[in-house]
Amino acid sequence: MSVSATVGVLGGGADAVFSAIMIDLFGVAKYSSVFGYTNVITYIMGMLGVVALGNIIDLFGSETIAFIIGGCSLLLSSGFILLINSRIRTMATT
Repeated sequence: MSVSATVGVLGGGADAVFSAIMIDLFGVAKYSSVFGYTNVITYIMGMLGVVALGNIIDLFGSETIAFIIGGCSLLLSSGFILLINSRIRTMATT
């Protein structure tokens, strides 16, 4: 129960920050369109991720590989975020 509550609180916090970032990057005028597109992509990836996780666990018989893949995905996405952030800052100064 406490895990579910923690995930709910953290997920809700992420949504609030995500909305603020979208407004900051794209402006209020384009917010609804951008937010709609990103939500569709997020939900599709969320559905595919659950299926992929189940297939990985079935294939290897353990959750260990799934956690390793998840950790690598987290590191890769963090790298992309840093790269995009540096590109945005470079574009803002020119």
